[in-house]
Amino acid sequence: MDNFNVIHLGNRIAKNWAAGLDSLAMEQVGNVLSLPFLFKHMAVMSDGHGGFGVPIGGVVATDGVLLPGAVGYDIGCGVAAMRLDLKDICKDDIIKIKALIKKLIPTGTTRLQGTCSQQCYASTSVRNRASPD
Repeated sequence: MDNFNVIHLGNRIAKNWAAGLDSLAMEQVGNVLSLPFLFKHMAVMSDGHGGFGVPIGGVVATDGVLLPGAVGYDIGCGVAAMRLDLKDICKDDIIKIKALIKKLIPTGTTRLQGTCSQQCYASTSVRNRASPD
């Protein structure tokens, strides 16, 4: 797994396994590398391409900061539905499991609290508090 190249920005690096990053992804790598709370380095996996804030396939570790935007909007990319051979489960149990999953795992935009601008403000606020000013 050592077949990567290194992208430098000052004293920060990104280990890049993607064969060729598009210009949006490269811009986003630069933005991530400039974050004051980046822990050591970032990585871009082989499927790396431009995303929303962080490249799809980007891996970002932070020091003392939670960065929800790093999860991205491509979280379901590559997720597959699998048919399970569950012969000993009753329909009532399936309904209960489905309800629990729906309750615990937020989906879509209607489940979020507040407007997009409020969420963006909250993310910016966290980033500003983490800046070493």
